[in-house]
Amino acid sequence: MKKMNLLGSTILLASFNLYAQQDLVLEALLLTTNNEVISDGYVVSPSLPSKPFAARGVIQAKQQATLASGIGAKVEQFNYRQGQGFEKGAVLVKFDCRGPLAEIKASQADVYMHKQKVAVNEEMAKFDSISDYEVLLTKTELSKAEAELEARQIELDACEIKAPFSGRVVETLVNRHEVVAKNDPLLAIVDAKQLEVSIIIPSTWLQWLETDHVIQFKVDELATQVEAKVIRISPVVDPVSKTIAITAVFNGKAKELKNLLPGMSGTAIFTYTGSAI
Repeated sequence: MKKMNLLGSTILLASFNLYAQQDLVLEALLLTTNNEVISDGYVVSPSLPSKPFAARGVIQAKQQATLASGIGAKVEQFNYRQGQGFEKGAVLVKFDCRGPLAEIKASQADVYMHKQKVAVNEEMAKFDSISDYEVLLTKTELSKAEAELEARQIELDACEIKAPFSGRVVETLVNRHEVVAKNDPLLAIVDAKQLEVSIIIPSTWLQWLETDHVIQFKVDELATQVEAKVIRISPVVDPVSKTIAITAVFNGKAKELKNLLPGMSGTAIFTYTGSAI
């Protein structure tokens, strides 16, 4: 049932992103075909460069991830739930690792035994009581035991899932006391403080638009306007829709940005004062 829920969530999220991108492309396509389009009172026609241009955009997080289990074990602790914040390095999930701990002890004993074997065989080799091949063989067995111990240590390290960055929990996909398999997804997290805006514009705007261009982004959900700056322009133009994707980051103060969330949409307003195109 969990896997079905996860699949449904994944499909829903993918569908949302797909529809959002399709809406942006459709609106940008209208700009390339109409002589004049009005969006929130702004003229968005390339034939009128003296007036503000506008295009739709979606706010996205720079960092987001779905964390998975590195081992098969029972969930012992689930320290953060949906919506809760955490700092980088915080323990998000902890497993019952009595089994891996016991395996570590067994591997350590195995390494100790092979070290003793190597020491004894090297001493015997001084008196030609054992061949060089047998000494080499015991050293090889020691190397193998040490590698197995290292592998057990890696499994033990996976007993705790630590936050790779500061952020908030988007969704928890398992519950405490449940047994998960290796690579099973556990929770989705996002850094809601480091945000950027994905905007799709008509490719004809490349005649004047460059990186570092300052824009105003009017957020639909908050009815507020925040300053942003274009930092990336896609290297590829869509040949069918004649559109291109650009990315901008916010320049506003912390107070202006605190209510912004990934998934919010709005209108990006571009100002161009050059000669007619």
